[in-house]
Amino acid sequence: MDRLPAEIIYEIISHLKALEKAHYGRWRSNLSPYATINRTWQSVIEHETFSRIKIDADTLPELIPLLSGATGDRRIRSIRALEFNYLLDRMGLRSPTNLSWRREQEQLANGLFSGDMRALFGLLKGWEDRLGGSERVAAEKHQLCLFLARGLDRGVPTMPHPSRRISISPRPADALPDAPVVDPWQEYELELRYGPRPDVQYIGDEKLLPELSLVSSVTVCEGHGIHPESLMRVLSRMKCLDCLDGYVFDEMENPDLTCEYRKALAQSLQLLPRSLSVFNLDFLSDFSEPLTSDSLLVDPQRDHLCISIRILSGQLRKLKLSGLRISSAVFAGNGDGSYPDWSSLEEIKISYPEISSTGQWFANRAPPEVVTQDDSYYSNDPNDYKDCTYVPSAEPLNELFAAAGRAKQHMPRLKYIDLRLSIDFGKHIFLYYFNREKKRNMVASYSTGAFGFSKEVAEAWGFSLPEGETPKDGDMFINEVIVM
Repeated sequence: MDRLPAEIIYEIISHLKALEKAHYGRWRSNLSPYATINRTWQSVIEHETFSRIKIDADTLPELIPLLSGATGDRRIRSIRALEFNYLLDRMGLRSPTNLSWRREQEQLANGLFSGDMRALFGLLKGWEDRLGGSERVAAEKHQLCLFLARGLDRGVPTMPHPSRRISISPRPADALPDAPVVDPWQEYELELRYGPRPDVQYIGDEKLLPELSLVSSVTVCEGHGIHPESLMRVLSRMKCLDCLDGYVFDEMENPDLTCEYRKALAQSLQLLPRSLSVFNLDFLSDFSEPLTSDSLLVDPQRDHLCISIRILSGQLRKLKLSGLRISSAVFAGNGDGSYPDWSSLEEIKISYPEISSTGQWFANRAPPEVVTQDDSYYSNDPNDYKDCTYVPSAEPLNELFAAAGRAKQHMPRLKYIDLRLSIDFGKHIFLYYFNREKKRNMVASYSTGAFGFSKEVAEAWGFSLPEGETPKDGDMFINEVIVM
């Protein structure tokens, strides 16, 4: 043990970490007992222990003594991933007439969140200064992955998910005779009636947050509860941010709130730092289903969010979106025949629901007579969109694919496009890729419903329409063509 080189110890530790992770979870593994073997083991264990840490505003003071002195400097250099949990007072819903109480709760939550963000930025700026300052950190490309997550609410139990009904608690024995029985489900029913709780917002000038060069990647965890504009304002202070990943807001949660959030995000995407090259965001939670087939556009003539994403993509290397209701505006030109500078864009992957942001249907529900035996559910309810077979709608899909083809002409480094229709039963995938066997660029569609490319798609991508019916392999209609 005394003579094992550090490389072998790191290999042993990697296996120990896998076992600890499986037993304790990602953030709770404990390797400290192995640090007592000798100094080499201590150094390796310390590096691995501090490579990924999890804190919140309340436990932050406990971290300060662990990172003090020369030993602390070494530990800071070991940190590669930090999960920060901001703690919020949960804003309960009372009678909608009690607006003053609710405003007080919102202000309290906003103040707590803003204070936690200032504490986080102060901590990271201190680390940055101890590593030699922002210029040296940027030059050495010190990479820190930051995970932003909403922690457990301060002193208030979390309400159950809407899919899980709970029983009413009995009245306590010492309660007054006229004391009401509290139904925890009542708050959710009020939420359905009067709208969801507002997300927290950052209060004050974001310039009060110090600029950071330390953070290279941010993952925003689902359920974060941050208003999109405030999220962009916070991220704008991370001047070396390269990758933004995670969950923004649920497009299917509430139609009015979705319109508000789309507008806010469209207006604030331009705040993101110019260093950003990977934009990978999710707009759909695990429990979502469409609540409306109406347009989500504030201006019926302009899809502002897709336009803002298109502008942002001019600085990106990878664009990935999941669950966002899109339109062809995400690929369209600027209206005067010009296009963004897409000289860096290499990969596009978009998974989109069956309803576009303009209210068009990319896929229509199949009639009952064509539903396959594999489909476990079919409902005649026109408002029930879940677990149904869909067939592709050629016109809006071809409009989207043609817009992508015209945009591709301005993307000299593009290697891959994956446009995937997200439906419960059935499949429709559009791909642009390099076929290694044929050594040619290809355009392909794979669909469980009959689908053919339009003349506009062929012209935009530079191929000739194949003659005859679309080839079929089992239940899959396949179009594969070579492009210029």
